[in-house]
Amino acid sequence: MKRKKMNELKFDVYGGIIFWPLLGITVLIGNYLFFNYLSSKGIFSTISLIFFVIGIFLIAMGTGPFIEFKKQKKLIEEQVKIITETLSLYNKKYVVNYYPKRNFLDTRIMVKNVEILEI
Repeated sequence: MKRKKMNELKFDVYGGIIFWPLLGITVLIGNYLFFNYLSSKGIFSTISLIFFVIGIFLIAMGTGPFIEFKKQKKLIEEQVKIITETLSLYNKKYVVNYYPKRNFLDTRIMVKNVEILEI
């Protein structure tokens, strides 16, 4: 069940690793241009520092969940490997059947049944 949930989160995580850092880099570039404009006028402001922190924060919003996703995926794959190896010792395999989602906003994963089959 955890593996299926991770597979469903994959789109959100990979979308986030692209969207948030791009937005953060855009803010940083805009901040750089804004700072150069202000400094050419002889004005120094803390607003550029605030925009810099916002840009770094936006980059972290995409990379943090991606790193956590990779860690969780590795742990879940190890657990699945252990279960599969244990069942293969007894010449068995498993199949998990899920209930279909009611709509695209439904985030619940409900297991219908787990079948253990002979190989």
